[in-house]
Amino acid sequence: MKILYLKKSGDFLTGSGTYRDLLLEEITKHHQIKIYDSPADLDEQWDLAHALDIKHFPVEVIKRLNCPLIVDIHDHYWVDFYPFFCPDLPLRFFLQKYRRVKYKRILKSTEAVIAHSKCVLEAIKHPRKFLVNYGIDSEAFKSSEYGDSSKDVILFVGRDYFRKGILTLFRALPLLLKEIPTTKIIIVGKEFWHSRVIARLISYNLPVEFINGLTRDQLMKYYQKARVFVLPSKVEAFGISILEALAAGVPVVASKVGGITEIISHGKTGLAFERGDFRELAHMVGLCLRDNEIRETLIKNGAKVIKENFTIKEMVEEINSVYSKVK
Repeated sequence: MKILYLKKSGDFLTGSGTYRDLLLEEITKHHQIKIYDSPADLDEQWDLAHALDIKHFPVEVIKRLNCPLIVDIHDHYWVDFYPFFCPDLPLRFFLQKYRRVKYKRILKSTEAVIAHSKCVLEAIKHPRKFLVNYGIDSEAFKSSEYGDSSKDVILFVGRDYFRKGILTLFRALPLLLKEIPTTKIIIVGKEFWHSRVIARLISYNLPVEFINGLTRDQLMKYYQKARVFVLPSKVEAFGISILEALAAGVPVVASKVGGITEIISHGKTGLAFERGDFRELAHMVGLCLRDNEIRETLIKNGAKVIKENFTIKEMVEEINSVYSKVK
């Protein structure tokens, strides 16, 4: 097929950016593709147009498209307002209202929608919607060239600190330090300045290191050094960082919310706690740091779930299936 892709340009250090980059690397083996560059591209004939993230879709393109449009939707936070403590809560309230109107307008002109978790799929109102599991390059995260995970390092990866439950993690840390004084948290994420400032103030005098965003290749060494990965989200559509941690052989502790529950089965592929329960989080992280039997079970089962459900090959096959049904 001849396909026009619409995407945000440049590095995009989020889960949807990882999906974008991995898909485009592979899809050229199957189709003739072009990345949308200017309105002149819309004068050509295309079999399909695929917008890789509705959040960055240029609405003005809709009227000029001469082919079916497929749109990826990576989260459901625009469907309803989800309040939680954060420095920019009023802005989020108005942004959610704006996105709801904008996205509904786009969906009216969309032939099909692709979601990447069941919770997002169920939240979207569209007559043709498809579930496509994310895929990752699991082999890339297995390298040991960066050393071992000998220290008690807890890794947190993701933008949008407060939605992802960073306060719950900070509240759990003093409890962990009483049991394991060498515990340290490394937080990686290209965050907005106001959230970075507030997070640093709240974690003052705690052993927390902030790293403001890394490329996929740079991030790998931090997975290799981590003893446990934590995602204590208040609301979460999925969590590609969980897949990366599992692929790297890092036990995962995460909250029981949204798409996380589609990856983490408690006691099998990870440990799951009730959202906001920092005591339970501290207990489970402590188990991952000190109980080798639990660690090995979670690492083994985590690798298995990646191999069986979240490969790039399977993701591309599912995308191609959607293309054939829409075309």
